[in-house]
Amino acid sequence: MPARVVRSTLVLIKWPALTLLGALLVLALSSAGSSGAVSTVTYHAGWNLVGAPDGTRYAGADGPIYTLQPGDTAYESFPAGTPSAAGAGYWVYFGASRTLQVPDGQAFVTVQLPAAQWVLIGNPSGLRTVPVTGADAVFTYDPGRGYRAVSSLLPGQGALVYSQDGALLTIGIADTSAGEQEPETADIPVGPVGGLDDAGCRTGDVLTGVWKPSRLQLMDACRTMSGTVASVRVETDGDYHINVVPDAGEQDFLNQRNQTVQHGGLVVEVIPADQALVAPPRRGDHVQVTGAFVLDRDHGWLELHPAWSIAQLAR
Repeated sequence: MPARVVRSTLVLIKWPALTLLGALLVLALSSAGSSGAVSTVTYHAGWNLVGAPDGTRYAGADGPIYTLQPGDTAYESFPAGTPSAAGAGYWVYFGASRTLQVPDGQAFVTVQLPAAQWVLIGNPSGLRTVPVTGADAVFTYDPGRGYRAVSSLLPGQGALVYSQDGALLTIGIADTSAGEQEPETADIPVGPVGGLDDAGCRTGDVLTGVWKPSRLQLMDACRTMSGTVASVRVETDGDYHINVVPDAGEQDFLNQRNQTVQHGGLVVEVIPADQALVAPPRRGDHVQVTGAFVLDRDHGWLELHPAWSIAQLAR
């Protein structure tokens, strides 16, 4: 990956050359380990490749911040001060060294890497060094000495990652309890949501009405699958949470986390805004489901979320 000029969505920027030389970004850490604790992360003057917990703002950044996410054909540009997304990495330019406070955050995030595309990721934890697995190449960047191949990220670090064939990238170590993160009742979106076109697909933003849509990576805006309902429950965010075991020939709806944590099932979520039209099925029902095909980045499994159609099929 030689020195080159990369066109962002707004401006031209010349990024540093990618080499295997360089050293790790120098970080000053404090207050690690307790709930609610923060770290202090010091960035050098110049371009920094950064990552931080959800909602972190890079105070003191000179000019826009840039990211490259799955499916992007060019760098996305955001105003300085834009809150970061957990697991995403950013190029940030500081005119002088800056020390920022970084909150605790979360310990595990996943990203579905497309084949043969570079993606920017970041450490979602403000306190922990986290392993990165699933990519063919992972490079951090220090403005003093360049890039370095690594297998883990310190708090505050971002990285460029690459997979030749595409892969599920994991950042951190999954919680073996696999608990769901749920919102306060007041945070539950109520819609409205878009209508359906002639093909039965939702128009407009398919994630409208979803709580915290940034935790979902959109794989396909409209997919249909069939299978047998293994379980149904109501989440505290009001969603119907349905586990559907796909019919034969539809295993591409599952990844390893679906196989091991969801017991071979696809997670189907019907949000409150759709529940007037979509009744929850019963365990054992044979159904056809249509919705947005997504990766739950916080847990690593695949879902139809939201699902806006559940039709009964013959057994």
